[in-house]
Amino acid sequence: MSANTWTVDVDGVVHTISVEVNLEARRAMIRVDGRPAAKPLSDEETERQIAVGTKQYLLRRIGDDTFDLDIAPATFLNPAHPATAARPRARTQSQPLPPQRSVLGKILKIAGGVIAVLFVIGLLRIGSQGLAYKNVPWQPYRADDGSFKVNLAGEPQESSEERNIGGEIWKVVTLKSKYRNHFYLVDYVDVHRVVTEANQPELLQQFFSAVMGALAAKNIEQEKTTMARNPAIRFVAHLPKGLGEGEEKLNVDARMKGEIVMRDNRIILAYSLAAESDPISWDRDKFIESFEVQPPAPRSQQVITTIDYQDAPRPPAPSTQPPASATRIYVDSKTKTYCPEDCAGRPERAFPMAKSLAISQGYTLAPSCAK
Repeated sequence: MSANTWTVDVDGVVHTISVEVNLEARRAMIRVDGRPAAKPLSDEETERQIAVGTKQYLLRRIGDDTFDLDIAPATFLNPAHPATAARPRARTQSQPLPPQRSVLGKILKIAGGVIAVLFVIGLLRIGSQGLAYKNVPWQPYRADDGSFKVNLAGEPQESSEERNIGGEIWKVVTLKSKYRNHFYLVDYVDVHRVVTEANQPELLQQFFSAVMGALAAKNIEQEKTTMARNPAIRFVAHLPKGLGEGEEKLNVDARMKGEIVMRDNRIILAYSLAAESDPISWDRDKFIESFEVQPPAPRSQQVITTIDYQDAPRPPAPSTQPPASATRIYVDSKTKTYCPEDCAGRPERAFPMAKSLAISQGYTLAPSCAK
């Protein structure tokens, strides 16, 4: 006979759950406090739900004679389930049994002129078999334009969301993967307007601060660094229980760890997510270590743009003038149009640029100057 044993505290009462495998009959006897608690598991069955006081547990076979004890899914996904309705939530002490899990949806917001992304948090809980995270089915992923690559847990779920902000379309792409109770995600967005190499670190910091503010993150640890000559920030942030609304409300504290990088006009955020009390971290570290971003594109090939973070006047136009051999026009980044130097309808916010460069960046002749 072999045994798997767990001690749990339900409603202030300590109970012992055990599984004994009869090697000859190939049946697993399930007992609570020494008494049979459910129909034995046959050799072909993999899981059985059992009740302990007011709590429902799920017993899973993860090996020939090895089992994993978890909170039953109904407890997480449907608080009104008959098995849990009108009953107090139980907690465990001796074993790191999983806390509540829930979903926080992805939202793109603008507040006070600041772009912020709320990321998919998903179902968070802790499993008792930490060694399983050494077997994550890592699969290489490479962005279509080659700007970054990373290892994700199997084939990722890819989604995108477009928002019209100030007349411009902002598209946020999310890559989500999951193994057991850990999440590995990448979010990226291509920003608009002119960005210089000098102001990239400041813009990245503003974007990062906006994201953390939107997530109500606390105890944020951050380190400014670079990745392949691109400005980057390594961080650890703690997301509080209660974040979100309705069915998407987060009812467990979570830990978010990752790196955010700005390459040319693309901001890329790679991060792992798990319950705050989950002690397993080696797989999350391995995920972050696999994240690589390409160096900046050669300046002649760059189309770099900038983010307005507050409703403030546009800074003075750059002092650098186009070469004398270039045709100078004035561009309006808000309308993505250009005006010849002698156009009377040129807006005050327009600034000078070589015509060939403006056309290569998608600017078109302003209707007011076409007459």
